[in-house]
Amino acid sequence: RFRKRAQKENESVDTFIAALRMLSLSCNFRDSVDDNILSRVIEKCYDGYLHEKLLQHGDTLTLEKAQTLGIEHAKKRWL
Repeated sequence: RFRKRAQKENESVDTFIAALRMLSLSCNFRDSVDDNILSRVIEKCYDGYLHEKLLQHGDTLTLEKAQTLGIEHAKKRWL
């Protein structure tokens, strides 16, 4: 189920990450939970602009930074 989960159209990045974290509990990720969640967020981010922003950070992107970028992008969309 973790690998099939994609962000829904009106779902915030926070909610998406929380759902992935819950789904990861049934996986055997051990020390790589955040890395697996980050990969999923990058791969299945619904918003094309945010997806590109995440990719621009390359190997320096962390899950925390992806979450921050998602929050900032959502705020800008609703201004």
